[in-house]
Amino acid sequence: MVECKSCGLSYEWKGSNIRRLPCQHYMCRACLLQYLALSLISPKYMSARCCDSPKGEIKEESFGNIVIDPRISTAWKKYELLKD
Repeated sequence: MVECKSCGLSYEWKGSNIRRLPCQHYMCRACLLQYLALSLISPKYMSARCCDSPKGEIKEESFGNIVIDPRISTAWKKYELLKD
């Protein structure tokens, strides 16, 4: 069992409901989608980050197989441009 860093719920590691991020923390699908939505709505004030670690930034590959809608992929690319 692993625990989501954001919501604290426990998940079976073998399931598709949890992801291991580059910072080595785990985040569930629901929390990842919330981070994605908030980051796309306000990239200046809400960056997609798990923690303060240099590897804590949540990048597009962490959303793979969760978000497959091309419109969201396009919005993510715009987020990447706007966040800087």
